[in-house]
Order: sequence, then structure tokens, then C-alpha cells
Amino acid sequence: SLCWKKLASIYAQMKRPRDEIYALRQALLQNPEDAPTWKVLARVLAVEGDIDEALVAIQTVQRLARDPGRGISLAEEIKLVAVGREGPEHHFLLEEAQLWQ
Repeated sequence: SLCWKKLASIYAQMKRPRDEIYALRQALLQNPEDAPTWKVLARVLAVEGDIDEALVAIQTVQRLARDPGRGISLAEEIKLVAVGREGPEHHFLLEEAQLWQ
């Protein structure tokens, strides 16, 4: 998984988000419990407008971390997803972001 994460980092530097997403997913196939990689995937997906997939990645990080404040901040990723939502879901996500700072 380390090689895939390194490749994802290179793709990020080259501004090739689709390739970065592919490499991150390959890393997660090898290590599905890697919360930091799920977090990076959530951010890239959200920036690319894949809001539903980003939300799934965020929920996976939350499941793996179990509780807010256990060393993983998801506030920025959740706010990126909230931008793609409206109404009550938007407000819920912003409140959730506060918990995961």
C-alpha cells in the first residue's frame, strides 16, 4: 500500500486527481483500515465533485476512528462535502464538521 500512496502523492503534485484517486483506492484495497488514506481520498473526491463517494469515505474514517478527537480531524473534508449539499443535510454536515475538528 505504501507504493500506491507514494504514487498518489506524485499524481497529486502533477495535478492528476483521477489518477490520484485510482492510486488511493489501490492502496485501500491492500489496507482497508488505513484511516489517513481514506481521509485523503475523501478530500480529493470532494474537490473533484464526487460528493456521494466523498461522504462514504468520510463515514469510513469516522467508523475507523470511532470518536471525534481521536487524532483525526475531518472538519475540512466534511465542509467540502457540505458545499455540495442543500437544506437540512448541509446544516447537519456543518454541525458534524464542528465535532471532528
